[in-house]
Amino acid sequence: MKSKSAAVFKNTKTGIYLIHSYSRLLSGLTFASPPFYFLSANSEPDFVVQKILSALEQSRSDISPDPTEEEIKANSERMSTELGLKKGNSLYKNMLHINVHNNFEEINFYPLRNLGRRYMGYTTDEYVSIPATSNRKQFYAAMEKTFKICIS
Repeated sequence: MKSKSAAVFKNTKTGIYLIHSYSRLLSGLTFASPPFYFLSANSEPDFVVQKILSALEQSRSDISPDPTEEEIKANSERMSTELGLKKGNSLYKNMLHINVHNNFEEINFYPLRNLGRRYMGYTTDEYVSIPATSNRKQFYAAMEKTFKICIS
């Protein structure tokens, strides 16, 4: 069974979350895929974890055919509109970003940093790992710890 992946963005000024799945095409390209969840800053931790777990569950692999340019653009525009952004590249301003990978033995949280225009990248070997059997409280704590790595 292949691993499942999701992204979690958190706006440092508003606290709004953007959560989405990552899916993989047969060609190997990974892309942001539905569902796209937009959660308010006052969302309960359990609800945030529930949405991340849902995004992980809906992560897909070996998708064919590749999405069209129109589909990619529509997803980008939807994300921008939902977040109140004027441009898609504004997404990276004031955002913390982590990738969550579930390989069914453990769940790993990888911090990313803004490395310039429209590019987030891994800038450290540091990450947080919990057993796949962890409860939601442990999951949320691991996520928050990873967000702290993003700003350290």
